[in-house]
Amino acid sequence: MPLVDFFLARQPILNRHQSIVAYELLFRSAASGPANIVNDLAATASVIAHTSEIGMGKVIGCTRAYINVDATVLMSDIVKILPHQHIVLEILETVEATPEVIECIRALVALGFTFALDDVIADTADIQQFLPFVEIVKIDVKDMPPEQLAELASRYKLAKKKLLAEKVESQMLYQYCRDLGFDFFQGYYFAHPVILSGKKLAPLQLSVMHLIEQIYAEADDAFILRSIKQDASLSLNLLRLVNTPAVGTSRRIDTLNQALLLLGRRQLQRWLQVSLYANAEQPGNLASPLLMLASTRGKLLELILDSSVEIRDLR
Repeated sequence: MPLVDFFLARQPILNRHQSIVAYELLFRSAASGPANIVNDLAATASVIAHTSEIGMGKVIGCTRAYINVDATVLMSDIVKILPHQHIVLEILETVEATPEVIECIRALVALGFTFALDDVIADTADIQQFLPFVEIVKIDVKDMPPEQLAELASRYKLAKKKLLAEKVESQMLYQYCRDLGFDFFQGYYFAHPVILSGKKLAPLQLSVMHLIEQIYAEADDAFILRSIKQDASLSLNLLRLVNTPAVGTSRRIDTLNQALLLLGRRQLQRWLQVSLYANAEQPGNLASPLLMLASTRGKLLELILDSSVEIRDLR
């Protein structure tokens, strides 16, 4: 099975003392050039998968990772595989504040995740609905008139939100934002995104979908382990995942049986979904509409199961 190249970009986020406190992790499809994002779900899944493959510690050190999420990502449940204490989820400006999205965000906040609003250029009705659940507001300061920037900064400061100035491209703009009380800063004035790269074995999409099907069918561990062993990339990447500090194990895991017991079926399912979406655009893999259909059906079954458990408990 051939190795394939993968790429991940990171751009530092600094505090008022110009010390790095976080990195925004960005999708890249090549070592240089534009990101060429055609599917936000696949892009976010790729960022999660590639960060796992390189190692969270190597990518962000002791800081935090900012990761973009849209409504589809939130509804897919894949972000729950991430270590919440190291993650800030950036709600993209295209996300609408529907009741379903708000409920997903509320649940993730309850689990310990931190949220930021991305690319804010004006106060909107959607932003006002998101505001109670977010800790950080990222304001696109590049071309914003000074008066408008000052008004937005004052408004969100009064709401007790931390402010992050993004697209800071000059010392003058940095100083102006600092004077306005911004807490964090990001932009070309400090650093351009740096590309990290590596090589990986890409799992077969049909193998991944078969495994997800077995999990939903509550197959025996022996069947699941046998399916994992049939794909060398799945076996290798699973062992790599469970031996990262983010999983929290204090000893090295050397067998797939140990890995499955440590990770649990729910986290295994999320990890498989990340792999499925992350490799959706590669030649020879299944088209994304099929992946979306599979994800929707899986989410529906999960909700039906949760509802039946609640009803049984009420009895």
